[in-house]
Amino acid sequence: MKKLLISFLFICFLYLLVFPEDSLSAARNGLLLWYGSVLPVLFPFLVISGILLQLEGFSVLLRFLYRPFHFLFGVSYYGSFAVLSGFLCGFPAGAKITKDLQEQGFITSREARHLYGFVNNLSPGFLVSYAAAGQLNRPELSGLLLAAVLGAPLCYGVLTGRQRKKETLFSSPALFLASGKKDFSQVLDESIWNASVSVLKLGGYITLFCILSDAAGKLPFSGSLPGLLFCSSLEVTGGIRLICQSGLSWSLQLLLLTALCIFGGFSALAQTAGIARMSFFTLIYYIKSRVLCTLLGVSFLLCWLLFCFFLR
Repeated sequence: MKKLLISFLFICFLYLLVFPEDSLSAARNGLLLWYGSVLPVLFPFLVISGILLQLEGFSVLLRFLYRPFHFLFGVSYYGSFAVLSGFLCGFPAGAKITKDLQEQGFITSREARHLYGFVNNLSPGFLVSYAAAGQLNRPELSGLLLAAVLGAPLCYGVLTGRQRKKETLFSSPALFLASGKKDFSQVLDESIWNASVSVLKLGGYITLFCILSDAAGKLPFSGSLPGLLFCSSLEVTGGIRLICQSGLSWSLQLLLLTALCIFGGFSALAQTAGIARMSFFTLIYYIKSRVLCTLLGVSFLLCWLLFCFFLR
């Protein structure tokens, strides 16, 4: 595995030397994507959520969320917030919040692994505005895309949450770390620092995978269907664009688009593993969960397409 990784990195290094202008353009596109889409959305969210977590400012909201979320997903009181942020704010917010909750003692490592399996998803706004309307040019399919991409992890969370309902409690003081009182300026400073480090890491991952995606596009087989699958799976934003410009039928584009949006691509995988500092076994569990969610979403979409076909 190590030799394979070194060989891959060596090829990437050669690409930077042989195609300096293309690699520069790809890096610039990655940085612009990070600066225009990730930084203004994720940075303030991470700062504010970090402050509220340390000051326990989510108590009122969690009182309303806990009972339905515990019934559906088997999550604890504070785990409910990870579910909410993961489905509304897009990846890797769900994984980041889950990691923060675990580090501060609000949830156990076992519950954190359960949450990683279904809370790390693309945001509804991205799916509707960029994927369905902007690239697929089928805004009328927004509801179907949302149902498949977000419905699959919801179903997975319900199925895996059944066995956790007996393990989680409304509140368990034993789970919480008794930390000393911090003044607001210290909490604000720590939250800004943690958010800055996380967002800068994401910028590095996005830029790196934009370069890798551009390099993969120059491979001899990149124009074939296997090449399309490989290139599009590297980075989700560019991958969606490649799928929608491929000339395939809209139904096949929709299937590939759904699979990519649920799995997230290798860039999202690397971002999630890095920002959550996952152990090897947690990473394997996360990958398995993403694959199962992808199969659920694609199966749902296939059933819908077959239903529409037989109605004709």
